[in-house]
Amino acid sequence: MRSLALVAALVALPAAMADDSDYQSYTFSIPTYSTPHYYPDPAYSVTPKRTDFSVETVHSWGNLTDWEDNLSASASSFPERRRPATYCSIGSRSFWIMGLGFTKDEASASETTLAMGRTTAHPSWTKDVLLYDEYGDLDAVVPYTLEENSITPSNGMIHIPRTHCAQLDGGASKAVQFWDSWSNDASRGSFIMTYEIDETNGTITVVRPQDLYSTRDDDEYTYGLFAAMTVQDVVYMYALDSNYGSHDVHVAAAPVSTVTDKSTWTYYLASNETWTSTEPLSTERRKADAVYSLPDTLSFVMDASMFNAGGSIFYSPYHDAYLMVFVTTEKENYFIVEYAATPVGPWSTKRKTLWYNWSTDSTAALATPSFLEVSDDGTGGKSLILTPARSTYVTQVLELTFS
Repeated sequence: MRSLALVAALVALPAAMADDSDYQSYTFSIPTYSTPHYYPDPAYSVTPKRTDFSVETVHSWGNLTDWEDNLSASASSFPERRRPATYCSIGSRSFWIMGLGFTKDEASASETTLAMGRTTAHPSWTKDVLLYDEYGDLDAVVPYTLEENSITPSNGMIHIPRTHCAQLDGGASKAVQFWDSWSNDASRGSFIMTYEIDETNGTITVVRPQDLYSTRDDDEYTYGLFAAMTVQDVVYMYALDSNYGSHDVHVAAAPVSTVTDKSTWTYYLASNETWTSTEPLSTERRKADAVYSLPDTLSFVMDASMFNAGGSIFYSPYHDAYLMVFVTTEKENYFIVEYAATPVGPWSTKRKTLWYNWSTDSTAALATPSFLEVSDDGTGGKSLILTPARSTYVTQVLELTFS
């Protein structure tokens, strides 16, 4: 049974409060809507079940949009949310974080926006958190570093959130997310964002601890850009080897307390099932050390476009399994699922189709468990929320319920 969880009226939404010394921290006021999310606490090793992934129903909730559509020019220009829309559940709030690149002299450098879910009874209804400020500038969720502020407007800067957030304290108040950074039509690398809500004061603080934690020039894997999840107080960060055909998925891990400190990361080598503190580089293809590989004739779909995002990896209580959802070049409009008993596999190789898009638009392979529907035994996760993104700059919200 669905229940409406609208607990209070909307609060005032002033412009972001920024740390002008380093441009790396913003605090925003947020609405008081409550859209709680159930946080499972799985063991590291589980026993998968219901792995046929038969889908009973598919329900479209429409496009992700501000339901009232009565905001500033930001909403009238883009009433249906930008792409790709990534999901971040913290405490009793559900956030959608989106990216759409502009040059710096348009829309305050980069139109990266933040909205909040209104009600679990209608997952596509949101409320904008970021608006035009008193000076006519659009708030951006990404704090710019001093280096980025020195880049000329003609070069532009695009920040793209690729994957959903990973919780840092069991979902109570903190989460982490990994972003892609582009300038002059070339990838600079990746950076980390952390989010923390203050329920008492009704705010969310966005922190960017540093500039880039990985760079393309140094042949570093961009851990976290394909997927990220937290299991037993450890954040698992997944990366594609884009230097060698985007066939292979590699993984790094760090304690939740030190995930923003790269010196504490360790790296998994599937070839001997060990972890190492020495970061491997993509100077050659390391297929044997990947936790999952596609056939050499296929690649994962993930590029510089605004709607080709990463994949999704998460624990599903209904299946008692870790699921990986993604799109490949075999069928670019098909959501594919694999499963595993641990965060590092071994993963199935069935490439089971969950859902496919009849349109010719490319699709972002982002999925998140929906605990709105439960099985007869009360197990959450019988449904998945899929968010295909279209080339028309909108994100569709679909709910898949398993048999």
